[in-house]
Order: sequence, then structure tokens, then C-alpha cells
Amino acid sequence: MHILLTNDDGIRAAGLATLAAAAARHAGPDGSVTVVAPDREHSGCGHRVTVAETLTLFREDDGPDQPNGVRVRRFSLDGTPADCVRIGLHHFADLREAGAQGGGSGDRPFDWVLSGVNHGGNLGVDVFLSGTAAAAREATLAGVPAAALSRFRRGADAAWADSVDLLDRVLTEILSEPPGRGAYWNANLPHPPDVPADKRPEVVRCHPEAGPLPVNFEPVEPDASHAAEEGEVVGRYRYRGRYPERSSEPGSDVAVCFGGAAALCRLPLFP
Repeated sequence: MHILLTNDDGIRAAGLATLAAAAARHAGPDGSVTVVAPDREHSGCGHRVTVAETLTLFREDDGPDQPNGVRVRRFSLDGTPADCVRIGLHHFADLREAGAQGGGSGDRPFDWVLSGVNHGGNLGVDVFLSGTAAAAREATLAGVPAAALSRFRRGADAAWADSVDLLDRVLTEILSEPPGRGAYWNANLPHPPDVPADKRPEVVRCHPEAGPLPVNFEPVEPDASHAAEEGEVVGRYRYRGRYPERSSEPGSDVAVCFGGAAALCRLPLFP
């Protein structure tokens, strides 16, 4: 199996490294894992793509050697997550010449595109804002099976090692069942401390929460950095919405993930 990875947290994100190691385990000894990720963070960028500026692809150091012999080839791009998928899928020859292994099935350079693991949940209406989800959506538009993967964060990040077993089980379920034409998987792992100590977290198929995000802005007082502003300033605001306070309908991905299980949703792009 040949897998393309990306994210919206940037090439050096710990969640991406965790996903790369997991993808290498699932790719098999004859498979390959290629990373094309943004060179910086693009959280919340949605499905923005670059059409009027030049994109530059950089070769990064390979990921650590994996026990099954699969090497993780890594590249960074000065573009968005959706740009990374476009370059990965449509300019695969450039990646191969730079050292990438193998090819995909039939006329596809990759069998799967996986995006994540995002540092923070992408639940419910988040998928319309998320660069993580947009990357999976871009792959879906190109006809390649895809999944977005995120981990809910309640405050500070937990150790990524605490989510490896659950991530492997989610990937086993996802990779054994492509979402079908015009759809992608959206998976959200729970914050590890939310999982009961005596319980192995489940993988639960569910529907996305349709309720709105808790949007709140805090007024910000001017400081020296605003001294050169032109025009009449009406106000300055900083986002202060509290993610854990969002609506949570029973059976929704928010309820499942906040309850300590992995939430798995199949998201069609069109009715």
C-alpha cells in the first residue's frame, strides 16, 4: 500500500510523526509512505489553495527507519494542506526522482491520502474550517480514498504514545474499508486522560454534530504595535470561544469523542 500523508500543523508536528510511523506499519513491507506537509502551521485555513503564486517543494530528512523496512520520505511545501495534496498527487514523478518509493494501484500514484493527526479535534462543523479535513477533501475530489485524523485536546497536549494503540485500530478500520467515491473518513481520537483507566477505548461510527461552535470575542486594548495603523479603528478583538463548551447531541461525533471513544464519520461531499 502506498500512502501520502499531510497535515495542517506543519512538517515538524508530533502528530504527523505519530501518523507516519503508524502508516508505515499499515503500508506493509512492499508499501511506501510519503509526506508532503506545509512548511508552517495552517490551522483553520479551510480549503484554501494557491493559484497566483509559485509553490516551492523542499526535501526534508527521511523519517526514522521502521521495523518492517518501510522508509518514510518527507517533503515540505510553502503552501496549504490542499496544495500539498495537489502537488503530491499530480507531481508524484518529482517526488520519485527525489527518492520516493514505489507507486500506487493502477493509474494512481497513491492508494490512500491520510491527513493529520491534528493537534486538536475536528468535530462537527469544524470540517468546514479545518485544513486537515480540506486535505482529505482535496484527495477525494481527485478520486483517491482519504481520511482526516485528529485528536481532541482538552487544554494541554497529552503524550502521543498514549494514543498509538487506538490510532492503529482506527487505521485498521479505515484502510480496510475505503469510504467510496465522493466521500472521506473523518476520525477524532479522544483526549487520553478522558479515557477511563479500566476501559479500552472503542471506535464508534457516528454522525457529525450539527450544532454551532461557541463563538466569543474579547475586546483588546491598543498597544504600541498598533501605533502605525491608518484609518478609524472601531474595535480590536481576540477569539475566546471555549471548544469543550460546544453543543453535543447524543450519538454525535462530539458526544462520542468527549465521552472517551474514537469518533468515526463517513462524510460525503455531495448529496
